[in-house]
Amino acid sequence: MLNSISKFSNDPVGVEKTLKLLQSTAQIAASVSYPSPDEAALWTVAKNNVALARRFFRLVKWIDCFNIGYAQYELYQHPRSEKAVTGNTARSAHNGLHFLLIVLKWSLLGAYLFVEMFTIVDAVAGTWRPWAVTTQTEALKLWFYSLAVSVMLDLYEILVVYSNDSTAPAPVPTPSPPATRSKGSSIKEDEKQAARSTKSQPNAPPTAGTDSLAFKAAKRRSMYRQLVIDGCDLLIPGAAVGWLALDPITVGVAGSVSALVGGSDAWARVNR
Repeated sequence: MLNSISKFSNDPVGVEKTLKLLQSTAQIAASVSYPSPDEAALWTVAKNNVALARRFFRLVKWIDCFNIGYAQYELYQHPRSEKAVTGNTARSAHNGLHFLLIVLKWSLLGAYLFVEMFTIVDAVAGTWRPWAVTTQTEALKLWFYSLAVSVMLDLYEILVVYSNDSTAPAPVPTPSPPATRSKGSSIKEDEKQAARSTKSQPNAPPTAGTDSLAFKAAKRRSMYRQLVIDGCDLLIPGAAVGWLALDPITVGVAGSVSALVGGSDAWARVNR
């Protein structure tokens, strides 16, 4: 158990999801304790400090987002290129619409993070000059657009790409160079090592002998969880820019659900 906690605490995604849960909990507490202004102020300060800490985790994440979008573009334009097959940075799009949704999602998310980066000084100093407020608002709008596209992408993959009637091919695993056999090794030892390697990868893409329906069902379960995360996160920027009339408690609950689902995925990933 302690080893699992250590792995989770050393994972950036796990730490970020934990901070997100603390931020959402503090937001709920600040709203519930409104009869006591002093207590509400303390919870608000805690929420703002945790939110500031989370921003440093995504300060330059826009680079990764743009790289993923560009890798998807290259993979769609040159599906048989060596870089697309072995780059291991993008998944193959099912069709043109699928490609468009993936590129839009990551491009808008990268644009949001890039624009938000310029307000980090005001967030740290607490000054929030007029241009910084406007910039932050426009960044939140980009985040809302990205999440809206992500929700559409999740639904499309659940209903079309990974449906039982879909003929989409399974992702091609990255080819690995053949292992060199030492002078004293035997074929039996190599077979045991290969069996152990296969056993240690329960979520590996299906091979020729793997049930394709089981793979699609697993992908749909994963997309259902992602849909819950994106749907809950969509409420946060929507309420922040005034497009959704939601109270802080509802937004805090949505953020908590998103953090718990995302954190459980990170926990399972680091403890495989």
